[in-house]
Amino acid sequence: MNKKEFHIIITNDKNGISGCLHGAHFGRSIFEVAFDPLTVLCDLLNTVDYEDQSPYVQENYHFKADYRNHPFFRDEEYQAAIDKGFPRPHGFTLFYNAVDELKVIFENNQNASLNRFEVYKQFYGLEFTNVIEFQRINPMYNKHEFCKKHNWLKNDPDSEYQYETLSYDKKSDNSHTMKAVLEDADNQDVPKRFTYVCHSLEDIIFSVWHYLILLRYKFNRCNHCGNHFATKTLKQKYCKRNSPYEAYQHLGCEQAVRNIAQKLKRRKNAIERHYREDIKFQLQFDPVEFDVLCKKYSDASKRYSSVKNLKVYENYLYSPQFEKVKDTKSENKKS
Repeated sequence: MNKKEFHIIITNDKNGISGCLHGAHFGRSIFEVAFDPLTVLCDLLNTVDYEDQSPYVQENYHFKADYRNHPFFRDEEYQAAIDKGFPRPHGFTLFYNAVDELKVIFENNQNASLNRFEVYKQFYGLEFTNVIEFQRINPMYNKHEFCKKHNWLKNDPDSEYQYETLSYDKKSDNSHTMKAVLEDADNQDVPKRFTYVCHSLEDIIFSVWHYLILLRYKFNRCNHCGNHFATKTLKQKYCKRNSPYEAYQHLGCEQAVRNIAQKLKRRKNAIERHYREDIKFQLQFDPVEFDVLCKKYSDASKRYSSVKNLKVYENYLYSPQFEKVKDTKSENKKS
């Protein structure tokens, strides 16, 4: 084993897609961190700031103070190198170039081809190796007594599944090929675990990108938080991150937008009911203007459910002119 290795393990099973970055030094584990393969590359853009002031890429980027929150910067050596020259440390030119590449891909709602990826491998000097595996039912699962009695070591009785490595057998027409496995939409027997052995920050970044290219992911921008994410279809409007909207951060973006929209609808109904029941309020309230503004703000938040658009609508419905309108208990719920 080399002095330091990083293992990227991406698993796609009944619980969904998940990733794990494991760092090892001379075979000794030094850290392990989970990550979401569908957002982790996109979140790299949030570790740096960009200023277009020089023809040299490395002079346009500088690290943000909270860069350590990203899973790919958990290694202490990377942290020490960045902190030593913060916010513009030396030795990260390839990283800045990778961020530049990713930014263009994200904005175009596409992904690179495998042919293009071969160019990346040459330019960035990538050295990662990978193993692709299929998931199989473990016939010895929970059969501890049998395994003990027959000294059965081939299968772990504590593991529900076992894994079979992707291989190619020239003598067999049924052997797995990359094209049949990864490009055939009707093929249900697809790999479930991808393991990459990496030796650099660039290896880590491009190993995850390699997985997303193999599985034919594209990139889209979340209609709520505004961050990019990987998806199989551009019809998917929301990512799986938690909402940045105040009081809704415990919910995913899509669910948060639903709950906020319901709250605003109930608030609008409460104002209209107050108008029908309060004579004094009727004298100062313009129902036509109210409907026009509500439609304007509502339509804007439906087209793009950003924090800004939703907040504009909420601020209007809770503005001082409606301060006497009381929400019912159900209308005041935030989630």
